Amino acid sequence: MNISIPRSLQLFRIHHSRFFSFSFLARHKIITLDKFNSRPNSSFIFNKRYSLTFDTSRRFFCKYGSYHFYTTSTNFALEPKETPIEWRTFSFYSFNWNLQASLQELRENMLSRLEEMGIVGRIYIASEGINAQVSCPIEKLEELRKYCDEVLNLNDVVFNFSTYHVKAFRKLHVKARNKIVADGLESGLYDLSKQPYYLAPEEWHKALSNAKEPPLLIDMRNHYERQIGYFVNSVRPDVDTFRDSIKAMNEICEGKQNEEIYMYCTGGIRCSKAGSILLSKGFKSVKMLKGGITAYGRFVKDNPSVTSLYKGRNFTFDKRLGEPITNDIISQCHTCGKPCDTHTNCRNKTCNLLFIQCEECKIRLQRTCGTEFCLQLIQAWDEKYGKPSTFDDVKPGLECVYDHVHRTRPKLVIKRLGGTASEISTDIIPDIIEQRDKQIKNE
Repeated sequence: MNISIPRSLQLFRIHHSRFFSFSFLARHKIITLDKFNSRPNSSFIFNKRYSLTFDTSRRFFCKYGSYHFYTTSTNFALEPKETPIEWRTFSFYSFNWNLQASLQELRENMLSRLEEMGIVGRIYIASEGINAQVSCPIEKLEELRKYCDEVLNLNDVVFNFSTYHVKAFRKLHVKARNKIVADGLESGLYDLSKQPYYLAPEEWHKALSNAKEPPLLIDMRNHYERQIGYFVNSVRPDVDTFRDSIKAMNEICEGKQNEEIYMYCTGGIRCSKAGSILLSKGFKSVKMLKGGITAYGRFVKDNPSVTSLYKGRNFTFDKRLGEPITNDIISQCHTCGKPCDTHTNCRNKTCNLLFIQCEECKIRLQRTCGTEFCLQLIQAWDEKYGKPSTFDDVKPGLECVYDHVHRTRPKLVIKRLGGTASEISTDIIPDIIEQRDKQIKNE
């Protein structure tokens, strides 16, 4: 396929990758693209800046003036350059709502209405409540607020805004579950109406700072979350799930029904349930950080003179994989051991290992965990389909080889750290590439 472009168009340089694009300002009103979208000699009128996006399934070379464009793909897109959307990323949850419809009906309504607003994220609904992490266009915030009040009957639920905002999710998911936070317990064993005492970030900071002796302070997050940040003097159980956190909490608090218990998590929801469980067992004083680390991060950001009691980053369950609270780096690159606090997932989605990796190792290992299978698959994939500058995920279409525990514990997988987990044979790589070729032909 050949594309003829007038010399009067101002082009930006492009890079070799599976997907690449450039923008241009049309000085001619009409441009003819031979065989564009399988239609010969199509004409278009331009009066603004446009971007031309290529999806290539084979190698190509490019040239303008002295550059020509060639590709084997027929998937082209010509579209106006859109005005950037300003996003707000936040979470909200509630254990107190009055369902007016079945969960399935509510799910369908939420998908329809929220997609109309352009909202992306993950939302879990159950008879006990709602748990949402979303990114919302800023101009749709009031509409979402009205929807939460009038349709979801959430009565001024708190939007817990992050410390920095991006489109943190690719699309919207709404899932109906038995519980919005899986605790492994029967619902009748605790009363969610018994809630812990909520301390606003400023109150929390004063309480911990002024304590004569460090109180019992429990981190209710998973092990990989507290690797990159935590409150000083906290007890940080080595757990994989919230179910494990509840078991660890019960062991830590055994015999301390009359003591003050402090707890924190990312946004508050896990502490709301954990505190309820303790209070239902007869504990007298359970206090939690209202809005979690996210809210405390805003407090620190808005009060530069305050010395943060939290050190490092706050892990987030979205594509950011964390937001900064302080500049302290308390963790190391799992690949080389250098100070680093940047989580990533192995670029090979068949592996999908969650680990910490510095920029140098990311480039050297092409954003993989470094196992032989992952490296060889990525190299074969990039050679076949073009190497993207952004290290896009490679999705061979196979199930993840690791369970949740192994996928979040690099020390069980990476050999340098003593990992002994078995790897996939590299012999299947040609079959994976062949399978991808068939998918491309059918697209």
